[in-house]
Amino acid sequence: MAESASRLALPQVTICAVDTRTPGAALAGMQRSMAQIDFGDAILFTAPDRLDDVHDPRVRVLPAPGVDSVATYSAFMLQGLAPHVATSHVLITQWDGFVIHPEAWEPAFLDTDYLGAPWIWCDRDIAVGNGGFSLRSKRLLDALLDPAFVPSNPEDLAICHRNRDLLVQRHGIRFGDFALGERFSYEPRRPSQPTFGVHGFFNFGDFMDDAELAVFVRDLPDAMMRGVDARNLARNLLRLKRPQVAGQIVGRRWALGMRDWKTLRLATHWGWTRLAHAFSL
Repeated sequence: MAESASRLALPQVTICAVDTRTPGAALAGMQRSMAQIDFGDAILFTAPDRLDDVHDPRVRVLPAPGVDSVATYSAFMLQGLAPHVATSHVLITQWDGFVIHPEAWEPAFLDTDYLGAPWIWCDRDIAVGNGGFSLRSKRLLDALLDPAFVPSNPEDLAICHRNRDLLVQRHGIRFGDFALGERFSYEPRRPSQPTFGVHGFFNFGDFMDDAELAVFVRDLPDAMMRGVDARNLARNLLRLKRPQVAGQIVGRRWALGMRDWKTLRLATHWGWTRLAHAFSL
């Protein structure tokens, strides 16, 4: 991605990802966020035997021993980050969560200790939010080390729901409100305006053209191609009348031997959409 001449400076923010399975994809996501933003620091944690798999002089690559599952990832995110972050805030990213509109940054984001895309399945007062692309303060990271804090999986729910009262009442932690979260990022709920970031592979069709998206789909590991996010991306692309990359996803899932009813239904949907698209040309 070409870098813009007009860059956002966030010296008080560390960009950070933790990925022991696909560190190259995590680094690519960080680089996408860093294309138009100067962060105060950049850290990628990965498995000790994969430290040499990723290279970027702007990024510190550090070992995350023992992080080999969703549960151990949550444990590390909750109580392993604090010693490594020297800035006032850390922007947590994942391979499928990154900055898409740096111009949508607001200084008010830094007035919170936790900010993420709102969840749609709970009350608005406690809906913020998703941890896959989230802004967290160093004050929060330190508060998570309180012996009274009860770690659990997933880590974003442990922070925003299960230990919320402890964090707010004992440590004065400030969670972003629903409106601010909607301007910061989105995940399942489609935004009404450009947001600073996004999380979720299924949303990539919103801001990537077919050529760029085809590269992502081509390089996606088989395990992720089997997942629900890849299926939902294909569904979204068909909704947008973009059958080419949707067909690429269907083809890869078919080649992986997937014959479940949802994949079969997706293949049928793709066939009809492709046919209708051909007749409309």
